[in-house]
Amino acid sequence: MNNIVDIEINGDFINVKSLYNSEFVSKAKLMGGKWDNNCWRFNALNENLVRDLCIEIYGTDGDTVPDVVTVEVEISDSGDTGPVCFCGWPIARAYGRDSGAKVSDNVVLLDGTVKSGGSVKNWKTIVDGTFLIHRFPRKKAELLGLKVVTKKENIIEALISEKNRLLKRLSEIDAILEEGRQNDT
Repeated sequence: MNNIVDIEINGDFINVKSLYNSEFVSKAKLMGGKWDNNCWRFNALNENLVRDLCIEIYGTDGDTVPDVVTVEVEISDSGDTGPVCFCGWPIARAYGRDSGAKVSDNVVLLDGTVKSGGSVKNWKTIVDGTFLIHRFPRKKAELLGLKVVTKKENIIEALISEKNRLLKRLSEIDAILEEGRQNDT
């Protein structure tokens, strides 16, 4: 697999292994796709439609060179007992009220928070911040007017974000140390 999409013709079926995308899942079901043995299985007669869907969602059908970019987006949302998604791409996911939340593969939190919340039974994933999404289809990014980040900008933004996070943490540590010194006197 090219890490995005892998399509294999197997007799009367076309099997698709791909990164998770909720938009792809919804459209795959409408096309008669079935989730089976860790891949989506379609009638091989629909090969062209399946390939077109993969290109629409992922920027590649596994045979074409991926036309993908890194985009920067601001998201403030919460997902009910599931991930928060942007255009079908999972941004972050919690697994319970007290689990905290983690950003998804191919996603970087530049600034803001990802966390879990809600009640024990009705927990949610909560995101509020600026994110980089890698391997986002260029056509979709252009259609939505998203900010495309070049590799150089990507590295600089990530370093600035990391620096700000570390400075904040150093400030917290200084406050704890100062409080400890005052309690010792």
